[in-house]
Amino acid sequence: MILLCTFLFGGLLSGCSNSNTDPQTETTVQLEETAGSLTGSGTFDWDTAMSQTTLDGKAIPMPFTMNDLGDEYHLGSMGDDPFTNDGCTAALYNSNDDRIAFLEFNHVLTEDYADDCPVGYIGHLDGLSIQGIQVDTPMEQVYETWGQPNKRGSAPSAYYYSSPDKCIIVYYDDDRVTSMDIFFEYQETEESK
Repeated sequence: MILLCTFLFGGLLSGCSNSNTDPQTETTVQLEETAGSLTGSGTFDWDTAMSQTTLDGKAIPMPFTMNDLGDEYHLGSMGDDPFTNDGCTAALYNSNDDRIAFLEFNHVLTEDYADDCPVGYIGHLDGLSIQGIQVDTPMEQVYETWGQPNKRGSAPSAYYYSSPDKCIIVYYDDDRVTSMDIFFEYQETEESK
């Protein structure tokens, strides 16, 4: 896949440097590519998206606590975040002991964690739906609901939908959603710009 992307990207670069290219044709092609890849009239609104969130069909508040999820879900072993030293992390399991997500709780270390602490980050939560967007949703529906993303991720298959300090990253493949990450405290870094 990387080799294919490199080949295609290299082809695009060599095509752009061709001095025989008609500028009018080149502009038209770029506009068509942009219009074809990101379409839709939707507008992303964080509060609206978070107010229409379900897990396995059950409405949940965002950010949720373990108390909000109930006895059907439990955390695996917990550890302090080694990068920030200002939070703790754990895997989330369902009643069948299937790991369904990775969670981080901000501003609380393992020794101080309680089930009423709100989640600060959710990674790849199986069964999550936000405004009807979930795993296997066509990207066309994402664009119709949320419009164009704020930016494309460093990987070509990730789009960022964000408010000033919160963010949803939508990952996709073959024009269908494969997973989402949700940050309830988000700061854009030089690497993520």
